[in-house]
Amino acid sequence: KTRYATLGFMHEARLDDGAMWPTAYALQALTASDEARISVLVRKAVS
Repeated sequence: KTRYATLGFMHEARLDDGAMWPTAYALQALTASDEARISVLVRKAVS
């Protein structure tokens, strides 16, 4: 049984926040709030 899916970003993603930042997120379910947060992260990553 899989507990969660992962959403990850490559090193080219522009998600830097100081000296440490997440490169992957665990998702147990995909809610509307999660979709909105993912959208923000993807837009930031490609900016």
